Amino acid sequence: MTSIRVLIAVGDPALRSALAELLADQTVFQLLESTEDFVGARRAVARLGPNVLAIETRLLPLTGPRLRQTERDLRPTRLLLLTADEDELLRLRRHGVPVVLKERTHDLLVALRATSDAMGYATI
Repeated sequence: MTSIRVLIAVGDPALRSALAELLADQTVFQLLESTEDFVGARRAVARLGPNVLAIETRLLPLTGPRLRQTERDLRPTRLLLLTADEDELLRLRRHGVPVVLKERTHDLLVALRATSDAMGYATI
């Protein structure tokens, strides 16, 4: 079985560490690297070619056209956005953006799997 290659970009070191531990306990995922910002994430994507970049929404340009351009720039890596804000989650989902509440670990694991598939959209 091929593992899903994941890169995490999260500003908070404690959350970054917790997510790394969560993924380490799952045989289906291979955590390639974790970064604290978007610049580091872009560099790591170019260097490592992960299947999925799980990144906090606050680290990204979230206006519609800029977000879509960022998605295109990172291909074939797919984006999974992480948020703590339920209103933001609902707004982004209405626009077809793969997003999950970062505190809900089960949802995060499901979303990583769904985002890595051929469609690239998480539906939970």
